[in-house]
Amino acid sequence: MRPNLLWIILAASLVVNVFLLGGFFYQRAVGPGGAVAEVSVVDEVAEALSLAPDQHEALAALRERALERRQSSREAWKTLRVAVVGELAKPEFDRDAVLAIYEARMETMRGSFENVAANLEDLHGYLKTLTPEQRQDFLRMAEEQRMLFRLLFRRDRSKRGS
Repeated sequence: MRPNLLWIILAASLVVNVFLLGGFFYQRAVGPGGAVAEVSVVDEVAEALSLAPDQHEALAALRERALERRQSSREAWKTLRVAVVGELAKPEFDRDAVLAIYEARMETMRGSFENVAANLEDLHGYLKTLTPEQRQDFLRMAEEQRMLFRLLFRRDRSKRGS
């Protein structure tokens, strides 16, 4: 019975060491940022559609405009969150003040939807610059890849702030 126990302990030790070494090498491959180096969504789309350099640059510029719109929208959301916390900190609950904050939130949501519409309008204009084959391929990608618009119009999680 004792030799079997030793073999089991040896095997368990080997398994643990393999996982530890795997984790060590994974962390070295990942680098100090903590996220696996990703190819940007713009580069992926450019490669999939065989975009010319000027088309690639235009898509990157479109994405940057979308990210700028998103950042302005994020600032408005943060302001609302601070206002709600401020109301919670008061000794007496003011229902009207909270309702006013949420009415402002509804306006912020409207602004966010307007940003989405502006992003899609930019994308529509960009698609007009593509060849018919590229446009068709892009639309096919958009139908098949549920996350394509989200990836194009949102900042990578690894680059997010607070």
